[in-house]
Amino acid sequence: MIQPELIADYQCHIGENPLWHPLEQCLYWTDITRGRLFRYDPATGKHEQCYSSPPVGGFTVQAEGTLLLARADLVPGQLLDHRSVAAVSSLL
Repeated sequence: MIQPELIADYQCHIGENPLWHPLEQCLYWTDITRGRLFRYDPATGKHEQCYSSPPVGGFTVQAEGTLLLARADLVPGQLLDHRSVAAVSSLL
């Protein structure tokens, strides 16, 4: 039987939306109320907070591998390099 294992302790208020990124082979999740997004790489054991700003209610992996963020400020954002976010309208 597989036992759960703590991989990161960020003291999330509401940690949810786990999403496996198939190209990066990494796991992403959010802390919605604090407006944070996290990334975990099981190959290296490294984890990091990769976004902090308006809360993210959901996100998805785009075809080229970036993450499309559904933000509470109603401005869709795209996480470009695990740290910088661009408003989607500025990418068109």
